[in-house]
Amino acid sequence: MTPSPEDLEPITGAEESIVAKLKSRFADAYQGDQRFRDQLSVWVAQGLSDNEILQRMFMATLTRPPAAAEIQAVMAHKLTDRGMWLTSVQWALLQKIDFVFY
Repeated sequence: MTPSPEDLEPITGAEESIVAKLKSRFADAYQGDQRFRDQLSVWVAQGLSDNEILQRMFMATLTRPPAAAEIQAVMAHKLTDRGMWLTSVQWALLQKIDFVFY
């Protein structure tokens, strides 16, 4: 997302106004996060297996399938709360070295 000139202007005013302006500026980023959560909910509701969801998460995030060792490592850290586990996996994928730009 490219910032608009308005996004680069300092935010001033009453505290409530500042919070409202910040929410407005970051609404697109929040919507992106919400869309992922919605997609994850769809995959879970469809009854997809953990492996199938992991395959889709890797493809959606890294544009490549996971290696067998990656699936094994993720499965070794599986939590009893499936939603929390899958959300944690997504954050881990976003922090992978694959996202480092040189």
